[in-house]
Amino acid sequence: MKGCDRSTTRWWQCSATAGAGYALACLTHGDLERPCTSVIAPAWGEETHTGGECLRVLLEECSSHRRYAERDVAVLEARLPTSPALTGD
Repeated sequence: MKGCDRSTTRWWQCSATAGAGYALACLTHGDLERPCTSVIAPAWGEETHTGGECLRVLLEECSSHRRYAERDVAVLEARLPTSPALTGD
């Protein structure tokens, strides 16, 4: 992985080839403590959270989606027929 290029305005938006590891490796304590303000939905109004809080939510979401996917795949695999007549073995 090449060094972090912080010269661009949106250095944290890593390309598909660079991957998330590149963006995470570039984070500093200042980035994690910096307030980020946005309007996700007009009805909710403006919200401000630190970069670290935003990262925590993203990591928790990713972890939860992975757990749910693994759970669902296990359920589907358990439902697969095991009889050689049905599987073609």
